[in-house]
Amino acid sequence: MSRGLVLECTYTDENGQNTSAIIQGEKIRMTLANQADKTAPNNFLVVDKKMYMWSDSNKQGFMVAFDDSTMQKAQEQVKGAEDVDKATNADVIGALEQYKSSCKEASAKDSIFVKPADVTFTDFSQLYQQ
Repeated sequence: MSRGLVLECTYTDENGQNTSAIIQGEKIRMTLANQADKTAPNNFLVVDKKMYMWSDSNKQGFMVAFDDSTMQKAQEQVKGAEDVDKATNADVIGALEQYKSSCKEASAKDSIFVKPADVTFTDFSQLYQQ
């Protein structure tokens, strides 16, 4: 995707989960609505080979850095797990690919691709570097 092109995707998945995503180049900002577990992360930001996840209900979140080695180890560690789709940056793109017909060109401020300053992020990258 061109770095200048911005896509906005809004869809409801097969589980009734409402998702809104804004994509620009390799940057993705996703927000989930209608979650049953209100403490689960509902905001996702993928930027600079890092994924940030946090919940609107508190000011805590976590971050995972994705270099090639980390991606391979993450995929190995979750092999066979139910949530393997959510384990890697590439799979986030794969999930969005399924709903590409729900996307349209849009505009976006650069600020939506900046992690929030009022959220404390725990770095989980080391889990995959053992």
